[in-house]
Amino acid sequence: MLPSVPILLWSQAPDLPDITKSLSFIAIKPSLRVVTRVCFRSVNVLIQPEPLSEYPRLTIRLFRAGTFLTVLLLGTRVLPALAAQPQHDQPQPEATPLPSPLPQAKDVAFPGTLKLSVNATDLAHHVMTMHETLPVPQSAREAGDLVLLYPKWIPGGHAPEGTITQLGGLKITSEGKPLSWLRDPVDVFAFHVPVTKAQTQIDVDFNLLSPVTDNEGRVVMTPHIVNVQWNEVSLYPAGYYSRNIPVQASVKLPHGWQAATALRPTGPAVGDTLTFGTVPYNTLVDSPIFAGAYFKKVALNAPGGVPVTLNMVADKPGDLAYDDAELQIHRNLSRRPC
Repeated sequence: MLPSVPILLWSQAPDLPDITKSLSFIAIKPSLRVVTRVCFRSVNVLIQPEPLSEYPRLTIRLFRAGTFLTVLLLGTRVLPALAAQPQHDQPQPEATPLPSPLPQAKDVAFPGTLKLSVNATDLAHHVMTMHETLPVPQSAREAGDLVLLYPKWIPGGHAPEGTITQLGGLKITSEGKPLSWLRDPVDVFAFHVPVTKAQTQIDVDFNLLSPVTDNEGRVVMTPHIVNVQWNEVSLYPAGYYSRNIPVQASVKLPHGWQAATALRPTGPAVGDTLTFGTVPYNTLVDSPIFAGAYFKKVALNAPGGVPVTLNMVADKPGDLAYDDAELQIHRNLSRRPC
């Protein structure tokens, strides 16, 4: 081990800061001559080993502006000497075995219907609250592990561009008892839920902490508009094609609001809650909701034709205004053959 030799600095210039108390240096040889020169606005310290031809030169310059310190190592012998010190008791990184792969999707029917309810009324905090009831397949009960996925592949996207950063507050229970879920160490969109052979159903609660500003992502909640994108407010079981997972969804909106979606309600709203008919999970994700306090629906189809409507939602009532020419453009578009 090389000895540590403190460097003592002195100067007769009163305007130089006294920062020498915190300096020390690991020398390569104990017999060193320290030569100090006082220059304008700086101190140069030359550390010279004896003889000079045997070791390289080291210069430390202390600048007056603040506490900036630079060390210049000249030569090729100092750094290798320091690097050659033995590294004792320092753990080195090692490869760890990968976990078992996630269940691969199969083209078989999911045994049961996933029920999803969304509360989209917390406009002040831009938070949606979800509750899911999900049957546990026999295969998961036998394996003791149910894997839930957060959507990664989104309709209209050509890459796994889903985002999970807004998911929060995940709690999973069975018959009121909490289950200690575990995030997959490889795929952060997957969650492992321990289940027993006796557990046939689980309840899942979580939140969507939606963006407040455009810098955080797409804003889907304002004081007067809500956009429910089902891929952001649902989890689904791994091991099945999304088209084979039936889902019955419902949404609670702020009082008095109206909504537009490709989904078909099972009946009139109960209070402020709309309940939709059961659809495959991929159909649900492809059928977002736009709802708002200022809402207008206009029929575009000819009398007796297939119903086509133009649904408008706005932050201000005046934004819903339109003239006949603008409306005719949309009528012409809806009548063009696909």
